[in-house]
Amino acid sequence: MKNAIIFYGFQRSLNVTYLSLMRNIINRYDCDIYGEIPMTENERNYFNEKKFNNKIKFLEFNKKYDINIFRKFILDNGLPKSVFSGSPKRNNDTVKLASMFYNISQSIKSFKKYTKKNNLVYDHVILTRPDLMYEDQPFHLDKIMNSTLNNELYFSLTWMSEPKFPNYCEKQPPRVGEVAHDTYYDKLLHCLTYKKGENGLFNDQFLIGDHKSILKLSSLYDSILPMYKDNIIMDNETMIAIHLIRNKIKVRGVWLNNFKIHRIKRRKKFNSKY
Repeated sequence: MKNAIIFYGFQRSLNVTYLSLMRNIINRYDCDIYGEIPMTENERNYFNEKKFNNKIKFLEFNKKYDINIFRKFILDNGLPKSVFSGSPKRNNDTVKLASMFYNISQSIKSFKKYTKKNNLVYDHVILTRPDLMYEDQPFHLDKIMNSTLNNELYFSLTWMSEPKFPNYCEKQPPRVGEVAHDTYYDKLLHCLTYKKGENGLFNDQFLIGDHKSILKLSSLYDSILPMYKDNIIMDNETMIAIHLIRNKIKVRGVWLNNFKIHRIKRRKKFNSKY
């Protein structure tokens, strides 16, 4: 099996997450590294400083990243600056949403360009961010990395508390929806109802799919306006899930490697084990 990992978003936490990432994902699954990483002035480039054992296949650094571009995008298109949603209710900054979607789209576009030029096709492609720290065990991801994927994309449920019934996602696949970052059962109960009456959950921090399925996210940034006009709430996870389903990708939730986000100013814990 040939595997790749695409990074999006800032690398500010990579100095801390590096060893966990190398040991539990990149080396374990022999992943080639791709992505376009935004950088602000005077920011350290940990991708250049750390040893990735020749795993970096094609990595670009956007040193012209400017958050004002996305503020202008929101303003020019008459989009709300924030959306009050979730459970418990919270303000979602739509400028950050636009920035995130742009970074995802750009990373996948660079991956698409390089693989097409070099005639490369991967069996599994992971899309994630550099600031995740992974537990050494258990390796639920092994099952997917040893299977053949076809027009399908899996998202991780393991940032939530371990469920009472581990096979829940196999017997009753999660549906699309927006949820709060609290306990597992609360997530199932506090889902928003959407236009089509679909309740459920989705997580955007760690995605894995086949080569063609991941490429569908290259147009994610361009889909913001069409989805907003269709009354899709401007929530990161909701819009990504809707975008995938509209592109006829099978979206499924599975229990993968336990992880948490490491933030520079604060740490936000997603798993009850930490």
